[in-house]
Amino acid sequence: MRIDELGNAVMRELNLFEQETNEKVQEITKDVARSGLKMIKKIGTYNDRTGKYRKGFRLKNVSTYRYPRYILSNRLFRLTHLLEHGHSTSGGTGRASAHSHWKPTEQYMMEELEERLGRELGS
Repeated sequence: MRIDELGNAVMRELNLFEQETNEKVQEITKDVARSGLKMIKKIGTYNDRTGKYRKGFRLKNVSTYRYPRYILSNRLFRLTHLLEHGHSTSGGTGRASAHSHWKPTEQYMMEELEERLGRELGS
C-alpha cells in the first residue's frame, strides 16, 4: 500500500465502523423504547376503569441518522401529570394520591440503555 492510499483506507474503515455503530445504537434504542412502552402499560397502580388510559400510550420515532430518539407519550396527556403527582379532589377538601408510573419507567429505560450500549459497544 502506498502512503497516499493510507488516508483513504483509514477513512474507509472509520466510515464502516461509524455505520455499524449507528446501526447498533438505533437497534438498541428501539428495543429499550419498546420495552419501556410495555412496562408503562403494566406497572400503574391506578384504577383504569375504561382502559383508555393504558391504551393511550404511544411510542413515536423522531430519530435522525445519527441521533436515535423515541418519545413515549399518552393521548390523555392532562391525566398523566395528575396521576403521577396527585391532585386536589373536585370538592377541594382533599387530595388524590399519586400513582408513580412514569418515573420508574424513565429510570428503567435510562439504566437499560446505558447498560446495553456499554455491553454492545464495549465501554
